Amino acid sequence: MGYEEQLDQLKRGLQQALRLRADAETKHSFYLEQRERILQKIKELGVEPEELDKEISRLQREMDRLLKEAEKLIPWDLLKQQEGQGRG
Repeated sequence: MGYEEQLDQLKRGLQQALRLRADAETKHSFYLEQRERILQKIKELGVEPEELDKEISRLQREMDRLLKEAEKLIPWDLLKQQEGQGRG
């Protein structure tokens, strides 16, 4: 490979690397903006971002509690009797 071909190859490689860098910078900016929007939404919900894991755990416990409470309120025995009568 001659010098001109080698220089052309290097030039193409540099141009491609510059395009990749520009794409990466664009994506980086986009993701930073998305991160800020998400953090703002979290704050609007009354939770500090540092407390997010703790809040998620609290909400999961609350959901578990409510599901158990709802489970107790459904008259399963009565429903099973109705099923048995409907089939007979």
